[in-house]
Amino acid sequence: MGDLNIPRIEEIGEVIDTGPGGTRVRILTSEGCKSCSMREGCQLATSGKWEMSAANPVGASVGDRVRLELAKGAYLSAGFVIFILPLLLMIAFYFAAETLIGGVFAVIAAFIGLTAGIAIAYVIGRGKSADHFRYNIVEIVSKNLDARQL
Repeated sequence: MGDLNIPRIEEIGEVIDTGPGGTRVRILTSEGCKSCSMREGCQLATSGKWEMSAANPVGASVGDRVRLELAKGAYLSAGFVIFILPLLLMIAFYFAAETLIGGVFAVIAAFIGLTAGIAIAYVIGRGKSADHFRYNIVEIVSKNLDARQL
């Protein structure tokens, strides 16, 4: 089975802060935003502001315009962890409780499984594996104008 043709998600942004906790980037709107079918539900399109934390292996500084990239297929993995995993645990807990105990306890077990799935998704999103779901700054498009004038 070949590699799925899953595109990388790319954004252009401006570095607004750098520190030990990561680099904060404000995403800039582009021409593609005007014709995007997801425009109505997009935080960037509706508020004009979207800030995120990104890994900064290229050493971008505050004020630099950068190109960010999300790992190939990371949004599919994130969707699985956030949505599918909690539902799978809910169903598994329900059927296990229904088989072992039955009755109303199966419904309670289903909610426990759902809560466990959400907790696991939260831990994964905050742990070391969260870097897989994190944008990476891959290129400095233009350096900070203020820094060039010094």
